[in-house]
Amino acid sequence: MLLREFWANRFWPYCTRNLRESTRVGYESAWRLHVRPVFGASDMDAISVELVDKWLAGFDSAGAARKAWAVLRAMLRRAIRWNLLDVDITRRDIQLPAKTHYEPRILTIRQQRTLLRGFYAHPLEAWLICAVSCGLRTEEGYGLEWSDIDLRSGVLHVERGLQWVGGHEVTVPPKTELSRRTLPLPRFAVKRLREIKPREGGRLIGTLTPPQAARQYASWCKRHDLPHVPARNLRHSWATSTLAAGADIAIVSKMLGHSDIKTTAKYYLKPDITLCVTRNASGSEPWSPERDSLTQRSTTWKVPYSRDTIALTRVGSICFMGGNVKFNHSGENNYAQASETIPVGYRPAERTNTPIAVFGGNTTFILYGEHTGRVTMLGNPNSAYAGCTGVWRTADPMPAA
Repeated sequence: MLLREFWANRFWPYCTRNLRESTRVGYESAWRLHVRPVFGASDMDAISVELVDKWLAGFDSAGAARKAWAVLRAMLRRAIRWNLLDVDITRRDIQLPAKTHYEPRILTIRQQRTLLRGFYAHPLEAWLICAVSCGLRTEEGYGLEWSDIDLRSGVLHVERGLQWVGGHEVTVPPKTELSRRTLPLPRFAVKRLREIKPREGGRLIGTLTPPQAARQYASWCKRHDLPHVPARNLRHSWATSTLAAGADIAIVSKMLGHSDIKTTAKYYLKPDITLCVTRNASGSEPWSPERDSLTQRSTTWKVPYSRDTIALTRVGSICFMGGNVKFNHSGENNYAQASETIPVGYRPAERTNTPIAVFGGNTTFILYGEHTGRVTMLGNPNSAYAGCTGVWRTADPMPAA
């Protein structure tokens, strides 16, 4: 069967029945612009790894290449599932263009407070309070209605999203089943929302469309010189700040509506050395020559579930962990205690669990450390090769040279 026939007769009708309109728009665009011109007249059996690699290498944009491949891959896998194709090339080592690293701009806690004060009595104030306080997806914030907020109990219910697709509004159900959730509102949010709640109810963005709300938010920030990030980054700001403050990643993951805690760790659990430095420089602890100097020490540390060791380095009061390992174990860990401990001189200052290592690659495996040196584990090492990063503050005496 020709790929264009499969698209028209089987795959696109399936998409129409099962996918969100915003997803369908993206699929149709990638098919029309990139997939159909190259593979539309090809028999599906004739599409090989070599042809796909050559096709992907010709893209100017890594993002466009990855989106186009996602559509072609979805088509071929669906054909396999429907017994229309025998050989599954999507499981082979397709050479995708390297994705440019993107680090979203986020607001600090202080900047979030300044932003909220700047929107006092603005028509979008209620929307912004909820977006900043609850880590909502952009579409969830736009779709929020006053009837979704229970000010007596101090919670809001995520029931829908509001998207702008192809020049019109689309109300969509929550992204996943776990995205339909109830979130606690901070005390200040409950107090202020009670003061500004309208009698007639309706959406928190009023009669504005999502693009209009985004433009009003951005223009007001610019006009009044307020800290500003795109609306979608308010969620990122909330999650990063909440984790940095010591919140349990499992709880944050549920509040974000993630189906998998690995997603939370991958995008939001990022060690921030500035938090360590600022805390020590603030005068919250007595100054110590050995902790506040640039004296360096280093050692190696054996990683749980691996025969490999990684570098453990200390500069002043800041400890770093980094390296690559091969895990020899699979299986989920839910805050299980490791037999390995952090050596004296490198133990975290905080008494509660401190993230000391996040492993990426084909696994999301997180290690937490305590001031006693005890290490607990979360996630699945997945018998994978993985890179590790970690940074934390210690109050231990400097190890001997």
